[in-house]
Amino acid sequence: MEQPPVALTPEPAPEPAPMFAPPMAVPAVSPVTSSVIAPAISAVASPAPTTPVPVAAAALIQPKLLTMVEPDIPARVLVDGPRVSEIFADLTLRPDGTVASVALLPGAPRAWQRFVVSALERWRFEPLPATRVHRVQLVFSE
Repeated sequence: MEQPPVALTPEPAPEPAPMFAPPMAVPAVSPVTSSVIAPAISAVASPAPTTPVPVAAAALIQPKLLTMVEPDIPARVLVDGPRVSEIFADLTLRPDGTVASVALLPGAPRAWQRFVVSALERWRFEPLPATRVHRVQLVFSE
């Protein structure tokens, strides 16, 4: 006795695993309203961990900003130069929390660069387990 053919329905394909971007080492930066012509910047950093963290995991932790120095850009440069709302920079941080070097990403006006670099070199962070590069975004408001 022959049985009638059975229709097979294919199993649905498994859902692809979600892809997550690695955490960015960029602190949230928001504009500060100011009545002066010089730009104002602010940075918000995450709280520091209270227990020791392995060096590999330390790269995922946001460094905690202790001292922030605003760029002192002369009014003539602000008036005569291009209008910029944000600048990105990579800071190389030493284990003691000081800034070893500053690399401005493209988009920073040439006339502003020395003022921004000079200010960023004076930023201080809580001590870190190892040297690392940390990207910051400066947001300027009028």
